[in-house]
Amino acid sequence: MDDMSVMMERSPTAFERLEEEHLRTFYLVVLNGHYEGVATGENLQCGRKDRHPYSGGNNRNVFIA
Repeated sequence: MDDMSVMMERSPTAFERLEEEHLRTFYLVVLNGHYEGVATGENLQCGRKDRHPYSGGNNRNVFIA
C-alpha cells in the first residue's frame, strides 16, 4: 500500500483527475495481485454471515479501513 501511494505521489498528473472510486480500483488491483482471495471496496456485512465464495478457503473476511 505504501509503494502504491508513493507511486501516485511521483506521478500526480496520472491520477489528479480520477475520482475516489477510480483511485480505489488501483489499490484493489494491487491487493488482488498479492493476496489470495478477492479484495473489494466498500463491502460491509452488518452482522450477516454471508462470506465471499473466493475467501481463500478459510471462509474469513478481513476489514481494512
